[in-house]
Amino acid sequence: MGKVFSAFEVMNGATPKLLSYSKLKNEIVQLVTESDVLIGGLICGSVLRGDHNVRSDLDFVTVYSHENSGVAAYGLSKIIQLAESLFVPLEVIHADTEVASSSGHSIGPAFRKHLDWAAEHGGVIKNNPLVHFQPIPISLEHDIADYFRQKLSKLSKGRVRFACMSFEEQLEYLQKIIEAPERTMRKWLEYHGFDVGGCGKLEAVEHYANHPKCPGFKIGPDLYALDVEYTGEVQRQLDGARNKARYTRAIDVITNSIPRVIEFVRTNALSLE
Repeated sequence: MGKVFSAFEVMNGATPKLLSYSKLKNEIVQLVTESDVLIGGLICGSVLRGDHNVRSDLDFVTVYSHENSGVAAYGLSKIIQLAESLFVPLEVIHADTEVASSSGHSIGPAFRKHLDWAAEHGGVIKNNPLVHFQPIPISLEHDIADYFRQKLSKLSKGRVRFACMSFEEQLEYLQKIIEAPERTMRKWLEYHGFDVGGCGKLEAVEHYANHPKCPGFKIGPDLYALDVEYTGEVQRQLDGARNKARYTRAIDVITNSIPRVIEFVRTNALSLE
């Protein structure tokens, strides 16, 4: 996930610092290591790979027994509060062992592959929580096709509602827009059997553009450039060149890209048929 900030957040420095990610990661490691309740933990994504930036989030998976769910919730709430104080978006995927061993959890086959890679490359804290999660009985291809259906539906609905959204809702929607091209290329590659578990964003985009069957080898990298350019603008602003008018123009560029991004997602979704 790559957060889209409001001009107020950027102008007032209400954004993460790169060191904030290390601090939060260390606190999570300490929480899980010292806890008698959290059975194990897993950190994944760009923070584990080391290619995160000030727009990144931090993904964390953990599991606990049902009788300890209250104590677990309290400990996790403290970590979430710390993340908010550091302005770091934190995604906590958690479940008790009974839910994890059923089909009632939210870790589908595609996400499970991503997490398995993280577990194999240093993301485990104390014990691997994934051993407690029963695989959901659907194929990887079905899972990815369902992702495309939901993504296309949500982006299309958001497009027609955009003018009626609150400013906060618009920023959340633009976040989905700017992350959609790279996510789309990554999912398309996975559907066609390409292992992107350890790939950073740029590497995944390059693999997509070089794939002989990809349906958007020209527009995909161009749309991903929106993410790169916006991240660069955020960093320039944070480095001291505060300019609200210029930042607003950067947001406008993302807004104007909405139709092209939706068309790109649509093209890739239809190519799965």
